[in-house]
Amino acid sequence: MQALDRKTKLRLTGWLLHGAGVLSLAAGAVTCHVVTANVYLQRRNANDAEAARLAGVLETSRETYQEHRRLSGELAQLERNAETMRLRIPDQPQEAEFLRQVTQTANATQLRILNYERKSVIIGKTHAEFDIRLNCCGAYDSICKFLDRLGQLPRVTVVKKLNILARDNPERYPVDMTLTLYCRSGAAPGNG
Repeated sequence: MQALDRKTKLRLTGWLLHGAGVLSLAAGAVTCHVVTANVYLQRRNANDAEAARLAGVLETSRETYQEHRRLSGELAQLERNAETMRLRIPDQPQEAEFLRQVTQTANATQLRILNYERKSVIIGKTHAEFDIRLNCCGAYDSICKFLDRLGQLPRVTVVKKLNILARDNPERYPVDMTLTLYCRSGAAPGNG
């Protein structure tokens, strides 16, 4: 019986050892799973945070791209306008040519120029400007048409001052206007 007890004890010990091994293996597997799951969750949280950050960057990039595109279009338009304006400012004063153009415009709009006089000259770094004073007379609609066409002349012309006097004759309003013309700075007209 003692032998039987010994065999039974050995068998029981064997089963206990197997049970302990299985429990150790199960505990190791659970520990491995918990550690792996924790690492996975940390990585997932980090990836979610990075994905959210990158989505914000992407959204900002889209807005930045659209703003860049809009501003680039505006810049291109401003550069075209600057080039157009540069082409409308002659290298030389060309006062006689301007007087010819103004006279043609006045004739076409039935405005009569009575006096033409060059006034002050201001010389800047990039351009010079000089004033032309015109004394005219004409009907109100002729004055309006003249001013409209003045803005369409090939060179930049700015109306600096405009006085229209009321008279009894609506066909002959006296007009006193000062126009500013521009040319390159090195080609400024004399003050004579």
